[in-house]
Amino acid sequence: MDYTTKFFNKKQQMTCLKNMCENFANEADKDLNWDHWFNSVGGLVENGIAQCISLYCDKKLVGFTVISFFPDLISGQLYVTEGAFYIVPEHRNGKGFDFLLDVAEYQAKQKQAKQINMIALSSIKGGKAGLLYQRRGYKELERVFFKRFD
Repeated sequence: MDYTTKFFNKKQQMTCLKNMCENFANEADKDLNWDHWFNSVGGLVENGIAQCISLYCDKKLVGFTVISFFPDLISGQLYVTEGAFYIVPEHRNGKGFDFLLDVAEYQAKQKQAKQINMIALSSIKGGKAGLLYQRRGYKELERVFFKRFD
């Protein structure tokens, strides 16, 4: 399998991600407002605050990630934070995950970020993504607790 990436720098390029965003939302038990996601993330991408990196296998779109660049509120150092990371199920256990993460890490280093933060939702297959990150040298730093108001 031959993996490549493309960077989406314009919001309109991101329209092809709608189905993947819907699949991610379903797997993560989250509500997706596509128009809101498209406009807000697209705006961040167009303004250089975030990058949208799409993953292709043999010229077919199989995943994407969105990473954002913000200074840490305490130290002021540049941190890169993943805002979305999705790969279609048939490419998750192969080299696709590593390939896309390599590109995200490279982009973080190019921006001279001091840290990259990746999110592993525990609602997705028992937090398996966390194990993949740990295999790559990531350490669990925090846990987020939430309460829904329905």
